[in-house]
Amino acid sequence: MNFIKEIKKKAKHILLFIYKLNKQIYDKFHIVEAAMPQGKELQVDLTLLHKKSPKYGDWLIHPCVRYIPNGFAGHKWWMVCTPYPNFNSYYENPVLFYGDGDSFPAKWNFAAIVQEPHKHGYNADGSLYFDGEKLWVLWKEAETANTDALHGHKAIMGKSYDGNLFSSPCVVCNNIDDTNMYLAAPSILEVGNHVKLLAVFTPNSYLPIPNIKKGPRHLSVFDAKIEKENWKCRFEGVFCQDYPKNFDFWHIDTFSYEDKYYCLVTPEAADCVLLGESEDGLHFKFYDKPLLHANGREKTPYTYKVTGLVLDDIFYLIYPMRTKENVVRLYVTQMNFKDLLKRLK
Repeated sequence: MNFIKEIKKKAKHILLFIYKLNKQIYDKFHIVEAAMPQGKELQVDLTLLHKKSPKYGDWLIHPCVRYIPNGFAGHKWWMVCTPYPNFNSYYENPVLFYGDGDSFPAKWNFAAIVQEPHKHGYNADGSLYFDGEKLWVLWKEAETANTDALHGHKAIMGKSYDGNLFSSPCVVCNNIDDTNMYLAAPSILEVGNHVKLLAVFTPNSYLPIPNIKKGPRHLSVFDAKIEKENWKCRFEGVFCQDYPKNFDFWHIDTFSYEDKYYCLVTPEAADCVLLGESEDGLHFKFYDKPLLHANGREKTPYTYKVTGLVLDDIFYLIYPMRTKENVVRLYVTQMNFKDLLKRLK
C-alpha cells in the first residue's frame, strides 16, 4: 500500500511538473494573431528639446496625433507626447511636435514644452483638440500644487496654444470625488454637434456613482464647452464598455470615421492594442482580435497609450514600443481601414 501511495505521489509531482513546463512553453511561444503588422520608428527630432533640457532623454510615450486639414500655425500635423527617461515621472511632461505635408510626416519637429516639471507630482496622458482657432493640450495631472488646491490627487488640466504662446493652465475636468473617481487618459470626441470629453474611469468604491460597483474600468463622459479660455464640463455619467473578459482597460484615444466612432485602448500591462466601435460615441464594442500584441516577449514592449486616425481611408496607428536596446521609441503602422475592419470581424 505504501509503495502504491509513493508511486501515486511521484506521478502527481511529475504531472504537475509537465503541466508547469507546458504552460511556460505555451506562454512563451503561443502566438496571438494580430490584425496589423509591426510599424516603423517615427523620426522625432529631439535636438531643440535637449537644448532646453538634456534630462528629458529620448524615451517617448503617451502619443496623441491630430491632422488639421486647413492647417494651424503653418502645419497640418500635430503631436503631443511625454518623455519618460528610464521611467522617471518627474520629466513625464507633455511636449508638442509638428509635422508637414498632406500625408503622414516623415519627420516630427519640436515645437514647445507644454508644461514644465512641478515641485512635486507629475503629468501624463497628453491629448490634443483643435477648436477651430487654437490648439488645446490636455493632460492628467497628479499630486501637484494644482491638484492640492482642488482638494484632490488628480485632475485633467489644459492649455491653449496660438502657435506662439500657451495660455495659463486651467482645470478642464476635476474628479467628482477623488477618493472614489480616478480619471485618466482624456480624449476629446466630437459626437454630432456636441463636444465630449471621455476619460478612463477607475472605480475605487461604490460611491458616489450609482450602480457602478468597485471593479472593472469604464468610460466617464462629460459634455464639454470652451468659454473664454476655460472649459465647462458637465458630468453625464459612467458608461460601461464591452471589452473581452479579464482585459485590463486602461489608456484610450478616440476618432471618428464615416458616421461611426472608434476607441483605441491599451491595458495597464502594455502588451496589446484593441479597437472598439460605437454608434453613439458612448458605448464601444471592442473586437477580440488585437491590432498589435506582444506575443510572449520576455520584456513588456511598453505599448502604453496609443493614438490613431484615418486619413483618405488609411488608418495610422502610432504607439510606443521598447526596442532591443531597452529604450522606448514611437512607431507607426498603417492599413486601409475598411480592410482592417474586415480582418477584425
